Amino acid sequence: HSYICALLGVRDVVLAVNKMDAVGYAAAAFDAITAEYAELARALGIPRVQPIALSALAGDNLVEPSPNMPWYAGPT
Repeated sequence: HSYICALLGVRDVVLAVNKMDAVGYAAAAFDAITAEYAELARALGIPRVQPIALSALAGDNLVEPSPNMPWYAGPT
């Protein structure tokens, strides 16, 4: 999807990092995924990426901040 976005000239991407429940809501897992994606976005010329840590299964950070991820201060 990121390659298609880049081809279409999309400059703002929301990176939904789902299934945080599967990694015990670990900040390190979120940080690793967002860092790796940031490299890809730079290579593709996507200047703005907003990563969001969430768990769709449990509803974490979908609408309101989740108490399971107190380390996450970004948007929901």
